[in-house]
Amino acid sequence: MSLETKTLQATTPTSTFETLEEKQEFNWRQCWYPVTFVQDLPANRPHSFSLYDEPFVLFKNKDGQLICLTDRCPHRTAKLSDGQIIDGKIECLYHGWQFGNNGQCLHICR
Repeated sequence: MSLETKTLQATTPTSTFETLEEKQEFNWRQCWYPVTFVQDLPANRPHSFSLYDEPFVLFKNKDGQLICLTDRCPHRTAKLSDGQIIDGKIECLYHGWQFGNNGQCLHICR
C-alpha cells in the first residue's frame, strides 16, 4: 500500500483586496481615535491630548468646527494648548502667533 502525495503550488490571489492588504503597512495617522467626549471639551479654550506620545490640540474654529493640530508652535515649539482661542484661531502664548484650520500661520504680532 502506498500513499499518493502531491506538491501544492501557491496560487496567485484572485482579488485585488488581498494584494493591496499584503503591500499595505499600518499607519496610525490614517485612523480615527476617540480622545474625549464633545461635552467635555472646554468651550473657549484649547484641549490638549496625546496619541502614541505625540502631542495634539483640539479647538473650535469660528464656525464651531473641531480642529486638531500638532500641539507645537513652529516658531519656538511652545505648546499651542497653553495659548488661547481668538476669533476661531489658536494663538500661541509665547509670541502671539495665530494659526487657522490647517495649521497655517494667519497672524504674527509685531
